[in-house]
Amino acid sequence: MEASFPEAFFVLVATRLNPLSIVFGVVLNFENYDVQPLSVRFVNPLTRNPLSLNEIYCLPTLVSGPNPLSFQIQPLVQGFSQDRPFLCLQGIREYHDNEGHSGDSWFLYRKTGSGTLLQILEVIMKYGPDSIQAYHLQVNPQIGFSMNPSPL
Repeated sequence: MEASFPEAFFVLVATRLNPLSIVFGVVLNFENYDVQPLSVRFVNPLTRNPLSLNEIYCLPTLVSGPNPLSFQIQPLVQGFSQDRPFLCLQGIREYHDNEGHSGDSWFLYRKTGSGTLLQILEVIMKYGPDSIQAYHLQVNPQIGFSMNPSPL
């Protein structure tokens, strides 16, 4: 939607839905890029206010494993507080800045294709808007009584 150094703003759309649905916005920050990986923030697509962890409705899990017979399920968006969720993926600034990944340096991935603009957007689209197949409408009907008091 907009690019002005050091940030680029994207609005992601679930294209399999009819009518189309805007899912969320993403701001990528290129400040100090190459020495530091890109920063990724999930934002409201209209206001650009940061989204909390419970406002990101997709990107539920990433399934991987050391061999085809084993796998582990890991939330792709993580956060220790509702205010600062991050994309838990090698090549993302928030991943490498997280104390849980202190031994996993950005310089190990810098020349592998991880953390490039295209790779980041492909992962977000694959596990985000592209994974949304249909609208789900939940209706909760309630039956109640309306009574008029009658005189004794």
